Amino acid sequence: MINELPSLRETVEQYGLMAKKSLGQNFLLDMNITDKIIRCSLEAQNKADFQNEYLYEIGPGPGGLTRAILKANPQRLTVIEMDSRCIEILSAKDCKLSREMLCNMILPLPKERLKTLSAICRIISPCRYC
Repeated sequence: MINELPSLRETVEQYGLMAKKSLGQNFLLDMNITDKIIRCSLEAQNKADFQNEYLYEIGPGPGGLTRAILKANPQRLTVIEMDSRCIEILSAKDCKLSREMLCNMILPLPKERLKTLSAICRIISPCRYC
């Protein structure tokens, strides 16, 4: 189902989405790179996939890394995004990610809450949020 989605570049162009420097955004649009990031993460953990894992992705943007995560079959993926433009893309009916992700779009969490979450689940995030 992920492979049936329009390319990230097409999606970003369709919505006229430009990265905001004030939010520290830099969108990963190359699926070869996002797939490699997740593959390397899984290899480092000696895992084949994220089956039976509850994952949180912080700052998914338009969903580049999100798509790669979903290919690794997590039991549940929750994304935490503060940019309403990206939330619109991730939850769009034609995007189809929202059905697959079982995602919750929520505003940023306090660092104390993130520490609690990291103790009970896996968090995937650009380094600036760690």
